[in-house]
Amino acid sequence: MYRGFRLILDAANIKEINMLNQGHKPVAKINADLDIDSVLDSQDANWIMDTWFPNYDADIFLSHSHNDCELTRKLADQLERMGLKVFVDSEVWRYASELLRKIDDTYCVKNIDADGSKIYAYERRNKSTAHVYIMLAHALTRMIDLTECFIFLDTPNSSITASRNRVETLSPWLYHELTIARIIARRPCTRFGKFAEDTSLENLNESMLNLKYKADTKG
Repeated sequence: MYRGFRLILDAANIKEINMLNQGHKPVAKINADLDIDSVLDSQDANWIMDTWFPNYDADIFLSHSHNDCELTRKLADQLERMGLKVFVDSEVWRYASELLRKIDDTYCVKNIDADGSKIYAYERRNKSTAHVYIMLAHALTRMIDLTECFIFLDTPNSSITASRNRVETLSPWLYHELTIARIIARRPCTRFGKFAEDTSLENLNESMLNLKYKADTKG
């Protein structure tokens, strides 16, 4: 990664972007020929990561709140019109959920109620979640490193409180991405003139437990 940016979007900015057309085509895609049974049968975690979360050719990593998915795709489309390849992180979150659901349905079901509802074994479910989330964290870290530019979308959905250099977030994933973007090694820029040099990361939101993560966004 060469640089991290904080893009602050207020209500007026968001309204303007939401009025745009959405023509973004994801660079992150699951292989249509992927054999899920072979993935589940494998005991090679690295192979599963490389199969389910492979590297993608992208210039920009867009970090955002799950509640801003549509906004993010529209912004990605505008960047792509400039000739840039954009990686939208929520496009791999969905794949992680699909992988986790398949694993849980195969290995973690304790019993099935009369109405067909599945009851999952708590300890097995904890292990499967840990494995998949570690794989997802690895994949996101790898993509932040591989892309040239990290852009954090600072919106009311992604932030609860913010200062110049610090953000409080309810999302552990946004916390992870901001932390990685701050500490990851910088590489020389291979492209100039697309973005201004002003930089600094900030702000976050979304969680089930409402745990606050303070993320240092000083780039």
